[in-house]
Amino acid sequence: MCTSECRIHCEMCQLLTDENDSRGFTIQVPVDVVSRNQHLLATIRCRIDAHSHQLTLQRITNAQGEDVALSASETDRLSSVLKKVEDRRLCGNAKICPQRIAQLVSDLQNRVKV
Repeated sequence: MCTSECRIHCEMCQLLTDENDSRGFTIQVPVDVVSRNQHLLATIRCRIDAHSHQLTLQRITNAQGEDVALSASETDRLSSVLKKVEDRRLCGNAKICPQRIAQLVSDLQNRVKV
């Protein structure tokens, strides 16, 4: 998912935690911010229910695992992309996401419906 200045590589996300007692999980996903010439990793908490997706940015790191402080405008751009992913409920889309994430989202949505 991308805008002209920010791209989240949803197809490359990796599951960090799967908390069965809640309705969510934590992923790490590569992010490109055009104003920076480096690959970044976003740690995102995903909360899924039958009616919505909520994505909360927890941390941005560089390839060495060091925290990266984004400028206000970079944070706004990244938040805008995350909001689009939320609104379109793209997290867990079988055509975009790794199979494990797609299955986890499906399981969470079905668990909530019961």
